[in-house]
Amino acid sequence: MRVSLFIMALTLCCLTFSVLYAQPSISTPRKTPLAGAKVRVTYVTGESFEAVLDSSGQLTLRNVPLGKANVTIIEWKGVLIGTTYMVTYYNPAIVCKEIGCLEVKVIGARGQEIQGAIVTIIYGEKVVETGTTDTSGLYITELPQATYKVKVSYGGKEVSTEVTVKGMKSSKVTLQLDIFISIAGWSLTLPEFIGLIALIVLIVVALFLVMHEYSVWRRKKLAKVFTAPPSS
Repeated sequence: MRVSLFIMALTLCCLTFSVLYAQPSISTPRKTPLAGAKVRVTYVTGESFEAVLDSSGQLTLRNVPLGKANVTIIEWKGVLIGTTYMVTYYNPAIVCKEIGCLEVKVIGARGQEIQGAIVTIIYGEKVVETGTTDTSGLYITELPQATYKVKVSYGGKEVSTEVTVKGMKSSKVTLQLDIFISIAGWSLTLPEFIGLIALIVLIVVALFLVMHEYSVWRRKKLAKVFTAPPSS
């Protein structure tokens, strides 16, 4: 009987004062690591501290009382989140449900896909991230749920709009730039393209008239030379 009581007391002490190792791993719903996210770790003892997740979205914790802790995701990409999750030695993986997907589509005046357009995402007055569209005119990223300003620029043309990203969902936005065609790196609107064509036509016509007048003048000159009376 005494042995049983001793074992129970020892087990209770181990459970109460156990100190374990834990490595929380935090990712988005699409399994992207929350690299660089700022978090606050709070132990059951009340002790807390702030840290930054590594490139794998992980944080190594040692001497964890009872092998569990609360992890509050303060911000990611400079955008506030403020959600708390419980992690344990046996279940260290966290999926942050406050992250959503944003898909930006950039097209031109004819509906053509614009590759290489610069996409800038702004939260408040802060630039969250910048990237370029792919061959399909798409730029896809993941962001904390919030309302953002999306600005797109290409070839001197620019357009912007606001979009709200919701956690666990995909938000899509299409932005159209006033670009009818791109020639040798020049992005032209329809009026600019028509003006360019008109200018080329005028230059061709002008060159034709100049060459025609020169040809007429040369024929007249030669005719005078050959028809001039011989000198006595």
